[in-house]
Amino acid sequence: MKSKLVYFLLILIFSCKSENKALVNSGKYHLESNFCKTIQFLDEERVFITLDCKEHAVDDVIMKQNLDGEIIDLFCFDTLVYTIDSIDISNGKYISTYDRKGNKCNGLHIVDYEDYWIITPLKQGENIDYHFTESVTYLKENKKVDLNFDRNLTIRLRELSKDSIFYLAYSQDGHENWKEGKSGNITVDLQSDGDHYKTGLEINPAFYALKKYQFQLQDKRTKYYKSVPVMYHQEYTYYKTMNGLEKQDFHKEKGIIDNFIVVNRFNPGRVRVVNEIYKKNIIGQVQIFKFVTLSGSKTNIF
Repeated sequence: MKSKLVYFLLILIFSCKSENKALVNSGKYHLESNFCKTIQFLDEERVFITLDCKEHAVDDVIMKQNLDGEIIDLFCFDTLVYTIDSIDISNGKYISTYDRKGNKCNGLHIVDYEDYWIITPLKQGENIDYHFTESVTYLKENKKVDLNFDRNLTIRLRELSKDSIFYLAYSQDGHENWKEGKSGNITVDLQSDGDHYKTGLEINPAFYALKKYQFQLQDKRTKYYKSVPVMYHQEYTYYKTMNGLEKQDFHKEKGIIDNFIVVNRFNPGRVRVVNEIYKKNIIGQVQIFKFVTLSGSKTNIF
């Protein structure tokens, strides 16, 4: 009986390692707009990550203080051990990395499209598990094909207040207010609920990284839905630095007449912001949006 148990455990360990090895492509990938930021899985257990263009010795440390006040030295510039903690509905992998002392370094979510990876760094900190931040695209060195992701995420809303901020919590039980079409396009239909909404959709961060969000607001007078231009977080940050003439040209380029919606990164402060707004502990990804109305707008949406 003992020998059979040992044999079973060996088979289980071998199976897990084989599956782990097949989950992530080998080769070096770099951030689309920055060749210095790279990720390379060396084998089924080790990964090497560079997060900036600075040269770091393997013994350089990052100091971290835990909740007990203890200072921990993290050796995150060395080759790291990684584990794949779970896989979501989009075949995205939640990955944890550990330094030579077994302390946790970076957490990543990776959606693998062969020559392209959608990489989402995960929030770091005590009592924070698998929270997305800002999703980006990484390319494989000497990629052979272009990424074919011809899908959109359309969010339909009944109404929004002028210059308002609103939140959407994903993966919420009992909120089957979304559907996927034959072409893979997804529509989320949100009822009016103040400044916070819920959906059962488990979000694929590729929609954010590849700028595939669309919004529709219902016209109060006609009851028809109208498309609203979309701007993304970094784009909006730059937009706020423009002068009046530059903004006018930008509006023409983007087709902005009355208003637009800013798609921000995922997961603002969970305890300080999100849980206060929802009046409960939200499990799952949360995203923040901003509805911006141009001065002098005469829209019928409000």
